[in-house]
Amino acid sequence: MATVVFLLDGKLVMLRPAPRSEVPGTDLKYDMRVLADKVEFFMLLPSRGEESPIPTLNGSVWAWDGKAVKVITFIRLGSR
Repeated sequence: MATVVFLLDGKLVMLRPAPRSEVPGTDLKYDMRVLADKVEFFMLLPSRGEESPIPTLNGSVWAWDGKAVKVITFIRLGSR
């Protein structure tokens, strides 16, 4: 299971694993969330604990929309 962030038609999309209550429990389900629209490119700073020189930026998503760089959200990829 992994969180996936990708760019599709200018939309920055995040897929997160979701718990399943149905049987069989081996099937994987993802929740989809659109983080931003009209994005040209993005940078993801993954969560790496305290080893980063600036740990408060871990898990942040930065995006360029053609006019400005924006911090879309702070996410902890390893947590729910």
